[in-house]
Amino acid sequence: MPTSSFDEIPLVLKLLVDLEPAPRRVLDVGIGNGKFGFLCREYLRYWKPGAPPPVRVDGIEAFPAYVGPLQRAVYDHVYIGDATAVLPTLPDDGYDLVLLIDVIEHFPREQSAAILAHCRRVGTVVIVGTPGRFEPQGDAHGNAYERHLSFWSRKDLLELGASLVLPAENTVATFARSPERDRYTRAYRLQWAARLWLPPALHAMARRAATRLRGRQPRLPAGAAQTTGS
Repeated sequence: MPTSSFDEIPLVLKLLVDLEPAPRRVLDVGIGNGKFGFLCREYLRYWKPGAPPPVRVDGIEAFPAYVGPLQRAVYDHVYIGDATAVLPTLPDDGYDLVLLIDVIEHFPREQSAAILAHCRRVGTVVIVGTPGRFEPQGDAHGNAYERHLSFWSRKDLLELGASLVLPAENTVATFARSPERDRYTRAYRLQWAARLWLPPALHAMARRAATRLRGRQPRLPAGAAQTTGS
């Protein structure tokens, strides 16, 4: 279906908004209804004080029927085609952020790993979302790409190099390059451990500590692409 689990939306948005400097070039692989492209435009503009809006939000969609006037209004450009064919044509470091939300489970494992490798080549930060358990699914809406062909566990994503994996109904993982990878994961481990083990009254204190930890690390130059850990 051209949609995804609602419980991963706040996780993806938190990861996205925490990126420093704010991404200015975003690629959304498998745009579906265009939800994440729109959310990138909204949250990178209004929730990043002083940050300029993204220069570009591009997308890839294998099923042309999903791409209508709404999607074309949200995205600067939509590549129509299979991600395995489109991604190899894109240049290295072309994007600050690549979203790969509810995509990898629709391909056999070898192809999914290749897609992720290309996303990491193309983007400085890659945020992946995928079901937390295998859910059989066949064609839907006349789209053969809707089939579920593989399952990716937390361990699988870590073995592929994820620097942070957040469990939910849909697992959300971030792949990032150093030095952002290291600072982001330290801060996030503190914050997410606090959410699990501390009483709610202390959650705000843990968030402030994580923010200070991120802020102590040197920032990338303004023109550099950024990175997040997952």
